[in-house]
Amino acid sequence: MQLPYHAVETEVRMQEAEAKRLRDLLSPIRMAEYELRCPDDPVAALRLHCWNTEISEAFYGPLQYLEISLRTAMTRQLSAMFGRRDWWTHPRVSLTYGARQRIDEAEQQM
Repeated sequence: MQLPYHAVETEVRMQEAEAKRLRDLLSPIRMAEYELRCPDDPVAALRLHCWNTEISEAFYGPLQYLEISLRTAMTRQLSAMFGRRDWWTHPRVSLTYGARQRIDEAEQQM
Protein backbone atom coordinates (compact mmCIF):
# COMPACT_ATOMS: atom_id res chain seq x y z
CA MET A 1 0.00 0.00 0.00
CA GLN A 2 1.39 3.38 -0.96
CA LEU A 3 0.78 6.31 1.32
CA PRO A 4 -0.69 9.50 -0.09
CA TYR A 5 1.85 12.30 -0.59
CA HIS A 6 0.67 14.32 2.44
CA ALA A 7 1.04 11.25 4.68
CA VAL A 8 4.60 10.63 3.42
CA GLU A 9 5.46 14.30 3.98
CA THR A 10 4.05 14.14 7.52
CA GLU A 11 6.06 10.97 8.24
CA VAL A 12 9.29 12.61 7.01
CA ARG A 13 8.66 15.72 9.12
CA MET A 14 7.93 13.52 12.10
CA GLN A 15 11.20 11.63 11.57
CA GLU A 16 13.10 14.91 11.32
CA ALA A 17 11.42 16.27 14.46
CA GLU A 18 12.24 13.02 16.27
CA ALA A 19 15.84 13.14 15.08
CA LYS A 20 16.18 16.73 16.29
CA ARG A 21 14.77 15.79 19.72
CA LEU A 22 17.17 12.85 19.95
CA ARG A 23 20.02 15.14 18.88
CA ASP A 24 19.26 17.39 21.84
CA LEU A 25 19.11 14.39 24.17
CA LEU A 26 22.44 13.03 22.89
CA SER A 27 23.94 16.55 22.83
CA PRO A 28 24.81 18.74 19.89
CA ILE A 29 28.52 18.25 20.60
CA ARG A 30 28.23 14.45 20.22
CA MET A 31 26.21 14.79 17.02
CA ALA A 32 28.36 17.53 15.43
CA GLU A 33 30.69 15.10 13.63
CA TYR A 34 27.76 13.19 12.13
CA GLU A 35 26.01 16.40 11.09
CA LEU A 36 29.16 17.53 9.28
CA ARG A 37 28.96 14.36 7.22
CA CYS A 38 25.20 14.65 6.67
CA PRO A 39 24.49 18.38 6.38
CA ASP A 40 20.82 19.40 6.46
CA ASP A 41 19.70 15.83 7.13
CA PRO A 42 19.20 15.17 10.86
CA VAL A 43 17.72 11.72 10.18
CA ALA A 44 20.79 10.59 8.20
CA ALA A 45 23.09 12.05 10.88
CA LEU A 46 21.25 10.10 13.58
CA ARG A 47 21.37 6.93 11.47
CA LEU A 48 25.11 7.41 11.01
CA HIS A 49 25.47 7.78 14.80
CA CYS A 50 23.52 4.52 15.28
CA TRP A 51 25.68 2.78 12.66
CA ASN A 52 28.80 3.93 14.52
CA THR A 53 27.36 2.45 17.73
CA GLU A 54 26.74 -0.86 15.96
CA ILE A 55 30.29 -0.93 14.58
CA SER A 56 31.71 -0.17 18.02
CA GLU A 57 29.58 -2.94 19.48
CA ALA A 58 30.91 -5.39 16.86
CA PHE A 59 34.50 -4.64 17.92
CA TYR A 60 33.84 -5.02 21.64
CA GLY A 61 34.18 -8.84 21.83
CA PRO A 62 37.37 -9.11 19.73
CA LEU A 63 38.97 -6.20 21.61
CA GLN A 64 38.14 -7.86 24.91
CA TYR A 65 39.91 -11.06 23.80
CA LEU A 66 42.86 -9.05 22.52
CA GLU A 67 43.19 -7.30 25.88
CA ILE A 68 43.05 -10.58 27.82
CA SER A 69 45.56 -12.21 25.47
CA LEU A 70 47.93 -9.26 25.72
CA ARG A 71 47.76 -9.20 29.52
CA THR A 72 48.35 -12.96 29.68
CA ALA A 73 51.36 -12.73 27.34
CA MET A 74 52.83 -9.81 29.29
CA THR A 75 52.35 -11.64 32.60
CA ARG A 76 54.10 -14.73 31.21
CA GLN A 77 57.06 -12.69 29.93
CA LEU A 78 57.41 -10.59 33.09
CA SER A 79 57.09 -13.66 35.32
CA ALA A 80 59.84 -15.39 33.32
CA MET A 81 62.02 -12.26 33.34
CA PHE A 82 61.82 -11.79 37.11
CA GLY A 83 61.57 -15.48 38.02
CA ARG A 84 58.32 -15.21 39.96
CA ARG A 85 54.58 -15.08 39.39
CA ASP A 86 54.21 -11.92 41.49
CA TRP A 87 56.76 -10.08 39.33
CA TRP A 88 55.42 -6.69 40.42
CA THR A 89 56.87 -7.28 43.92
CA HIS A 90 60.41 -7.89 42.66
CA PRO A 91 62.88 -5.25 43.93
CA ARG A 92 64.01 -4.39 40.38
CA VAL A 93 60.46 -3.50 39.30
CA SER A 94 59.92 0.23 39.59
CA LEU A 95 56.25 1.11 39.51
CA THR A 96 54.67 4.54 39.79
CA TYR A 97 52.91 5.47 42.99
CA GLY A 98 49.52 5.22 41.23
CA ALA A 99 50.28 1.78 39.80
CA ARG A 100 51.42 0.55 43.23
CA GLN A 101 48.18 1.90 44.79
CA ARG A 102 46.01 0.10 42.21
CA ILE A 103 47.87 -3.15 42.83
CA ASP A 104 47.45 -2.78 46.60
CA GLU A 105 43.73 -2.10 46.15
CA ALA A 106 43.33 -5.14 43.89
CA GLU A 107 45.18 -7.37 46.37
CA GLN A 108 42.93 -6.18 49.20
CA GLN A 109 39.83 -7.07 47.19
CA MET A 110 41.01 -10.64 46.66
